[in-house]
Amino acid sequence: MRPLRLLPAFRRLGLSGLLKPKQASRDNEAARSKRHQRAPHTPSVDTLNETLEVRLKRRIERLEATIGELEDDKRRLRESEKLYRSLVEHSISDIVTVLEADGTVRAHESPAIESVLGRNPGERLGTSAFDWIDPDDVELALNVFAEILDKPGVHPPIEFRVPHADGSWRYLEHTVSNLLDDPDVRGIVIASRDITDRKALEDQLRHQAFHDSLTGLPNRALFMDRLEHALTRTSRHENAVAVLFLDLNNFKLINDSLGHEIGDRLLIEIGERLKACVRPEDTVARIGGDEFTILLEDVTDERDATQTAWRITEDLKAPFVLTGREVFITGSIGIALRTSRKDRPEDLLRYADMAMYQAKNEGQVYRLATDPSVGSRQALKRLELEADLRRAIEREEFRVHYQPMVRPEDGGIVGMEALVRWEHPERGLLLPSEFIPAAEETGLSEHIGQWVLETVCRQVRTWHERYPDDAPGMVWVNLSAREFEQPNLADGVAEVLQKTGLYPSRLGLEITESVAMKDGSSCAKTFQELAELGVRLAIDDFGTGYSSMSHLKSFPVGYVKIDRSFVQGLGKVTNDEIVVSGMISLVRALRMEEIAEGVETAEQAARLREIGCKVAQGYYFSEPLPPQAASALLSAQAR
Repeated sequence: MRPLRLLPAFRRLGLSGLLKPKQASRDNEAARSKRHQRAPHTPSVDTLNETLEVRLKRRIERLEATIGELEDDKRRLRESEKLYRSLVEHSISDIVTVLEADGTVRAHESPAIESVLGRNPGERLGTSAFDWIDPDDVELALNVFAEILDKPGVHPPIEFRVPHADGSWRYLEHTVSNLLDDPDVRGIVIASRDITDRKALEDQLRHQAFHDSLTGLPNRALFMDRLEHALTRTSRHENAVAVLFLDLNNFKLINDSLGHEIGDRLLIEIGERLKACVRPEDTVARIGGDEFTILLEDVTDERDATQTAWRITEDLKAPFVLTGREVFITGSIGIALRTSRKDRPEDLLRYADMAMYQAKNEGQVYRLATDPSVGSRQALKRLELEADLRRAIEREEFRVHYQPMVRPEDGGIVGMEALVRWEHPERGLLLPSEFIPAAEETGLSEHIGQWVLETVCRQVRTWHERYPDDAPGMVWVNLSAREFEQPNLADGVAEVLQKTGLYPSRLGLEITESVAMKDGSSCAKTFQELAELGVRLAIDDFGTGYSSMSHLKSFPVGYVKIDRSFVQGLGKVTNDEIVVSGMISLVRALRMEEIAEGVETAEQAARLREIGCKVAQGYYFSEPLPPQAASALLSAQAR
């Protein structure tokens, strides 16, 4: 066997003591042989050498593997450091900053600071990081920094405003890591990201959620929130809170006649005028459509609120100049003061809303809600009436009665006026005055008017077919203010005439004097369109409004109905007889025909005959009759 040459390796590894020279080995072996009998199976030297060689090879292999792993770790570390340095130096969005425990900027910051804040990487070196924060946020930043010093590791992001080199402010989101205990860092590492655009978008979305998109005023949600906070504050003080509820009058007419663009501009300017009428700490809101609310805080008593309402109504009197046109608008205001600590925000708004409707119904500019309990009962009654009206349309509970128009000299029937009634299932037969105002407020009057017009046209055609010589020459239908303001009124009438097959000249439409004179140019256009259809037109309640003769004579109107307030004084009040006589002369001078309303006594009928009135109507001649009774009357006249 070849001798094992391991001594140099053993010496390098400090294991040379494991081997002796050959001769010494032989001598020792001889000595042992003499003293002892050699045990069977004792390993030979060669066997021991082979075993030792194997062990040494394994140990060397393990050492070489360990050295290789260390080299790999060092290589990966160098690559990681290179990658980290590259990421920091080329980071576009994040600024990496290292701070001392006292907040001093310790090293150059990443180049991203140039694009984010317009500064050089070393510009803030050696300065306090708190000098580069919005002064309003410094105290909060110090508190957060103190918490970070107590807890190593990564902390939740925080947001502060930081000055840009151009003087503007940027919102940065900072992710902070406390690495003071890390021997390789020993500092506070901050990664800062610009979130200015995100904050601007959040502010925009927040503004849209709580502000009206058209006027920019607070919306209902923000108004109710501010009202709730105001009520909470006043609970600790003696001053009160007032809510004003403003609803514009006839705003739909603006939209229909001038267009929605003009209507939108009008709403914007109204919002500006309202803000000018209140204090900076008060709130003006648009809660929908043409409805505005005003929150007055620290109100001493109701006089403060009523004075504000008066200023608003006075300010609205001035014309709004829109695209070279003067537009006038009025409004009704309801006022509610907090009268009980139990009043909730929705209660106060509801009281003001109910007071506004009371002011509108009573023709007042503004009204104070003095008795919320009464207002609640009235509001409940109004809601019930609206629900009943909707059901009445579905169930066809409306009826048309006909009041004859006669010649005073002989009582011959020359026409009929159609008057709608509501056959309420519980309250019986209701007159128009009991439900038409509510129907107009809720927009249901258009549905009712359409049904009445179609029903009347069918009935008139039936009469003319049945009594060709004695049927009424015309049947008159009243148009409500809302109906007359419809831009497509003439088209609707034409559709009904075609549908029922009635000759247009047998249909008359009555418009009250006050409605006809609201907007001369608009009314003239509507009158002209109706006249072109061939229907007859009449001005109702003549003498009670503010007729302009220049307007009246320009309208294609053929009839004027003298109001009952003048007729009832005939035979008793000399002036009324003079007025009625003068009206008849005026009407005839304008080449129109008169119809006297409200004749209730024989004396009144006699005086009309003496004056020479051609057509009259009233309970003296006949009350309004259901269709069957009116048909029987025409049948009797035919016989």
